Amino acid sequence: MATTSKEKEILNVPPLRFREFIGNWLPTKLSDLLLLQNGINADSSKFGKGVKCISVSDILSNSIVNYSCVVGSIDIDLETLKRFSVTNGDIIFQRSSETVEDIGHSNVYLDSKTATFGGFVIRGKKISGYHPLFLKFLLDSPTYRRQIIRLGAGAQHYNIGQAELNSVTLNIPKTKEQEKIAKFMSIVDQRIETQKKIIEDIKLLSKAIRDRHFSQRPTRICVYKDYIQTGKAGGTPKTNDPDYYGGAIPFLGISDITQQGKHIRKTSKKITQKGLDESAAWLVPPGSLILSMYASVGLPAINDIALATSQAMYSAILQDPSEIEYLYQALLFFREHGLRALLETGTQSNINADEVNNIPIPRFSKNNESLFVRSEKIIDKALHIEEKTIQEILEVKQYCLHEMFI
Repeated sequence: MATTSKEKEILNVPPLRFREFIGNWLPTKLSDLLLLQNGINADSSKFGKGVKCISVSDILSNSIVNYSCVVGSIDIDLETLKRFSVTNGDIIFQRSSETVEDIGHSNVYLDSKTATFGGFVIRGKKISGYHPLFLKFLLDSPTYRRQIIRLGAGAQHYNIGQAELNSVTLNIPKTKEQEKIAKFMSIVDQRIETQKKIIEDIKLLSKAIRDRHFSQRPTRICVYKDYIQTGKAGGTPKTNDPDYYGGAIPFLGISDITQQGKHIRKTSKKITQKGLDESAAWLVPPGSLILSMYASVGLPAINDIALATSQAMYSAILQDPSEIEYLYQALLFFREHGLRALLETGTQSNINADEVNNIPIPRFSKNNESLFVRSEKIIDKALHIEEKTIQEILEVKQYCLHEMFI
């Protein structure tokens, strides 16, 4: 498969730059530290009960992995658990990914309880002396991420195996220096986790106010189409035509909504004018309401930039732009409390344009609605500040990972 421009950007880097070996950082093969093994491949009937089983999502979703945070489980006997055990200090790797950037991400298991691991995971059993948290941060650093990406790149579905990981060469300092670095980086991670909790609490406050407002007896019930000037689903230009993509027009995908939340300020893809003209996609002006009709069904968002949307989304230009905050909150409340009943009326796992148009919009007194909207706008501003803060902390972490490891 041809290498994309993004892959070339990641892979085409200068040779590894080594600074003076202050503190005796010594070259060490990963195979000298870890005994690697692929995970369990079992029948689906085995999953859902038994011993906690580490998956790729557990590796990616947590700053460290412990027994309580592992979501899945598997029913295995003691002999199998012994062969596929994950114990305190072991390193766990993501075997495959859909993008070159995500090849071979790793994490550390820190718990006295023994877990096991699934088939898309490689476990590194600790066989030599190292500080587990130090090794986790070392493998996260740009120097070693680039090395791992090089080893795993090239296939259509990016994979990294035991042989490639075993060949990774690390530079390891003495134990005391490992401990100092691990302690410092752990403090940074703890601050990130604290910031995530702040953000989550703000979102919970917003939800509590929303639930309180819409749980009152409304003065009347309207429907979404009553507030729409122009509303329709989008379209997706043919993906096999290169003339349709790589242009200047932002093109909104489901992942953009799920990752950015309420406000859409950028998109991961762009299309050309030809792609817009020769498909059902349409240019949605800023300040419109967008709602997912398929994946992440019913999730609303507000676009802060002009963009085109895929056929999986319903976009609405409002008659009165000042209603956008209230309608956004009403759509979100419907998704949380009314959408399930709608989807259960048939076998569908999506919502169509007619159903979107007829989403109920409870209305209350003008003063009641104004107070609710003001409250949610204040929370929205606070959330934006805290989300900006966590991005800044993450940038600090990346700088430290770049500068502290050789």
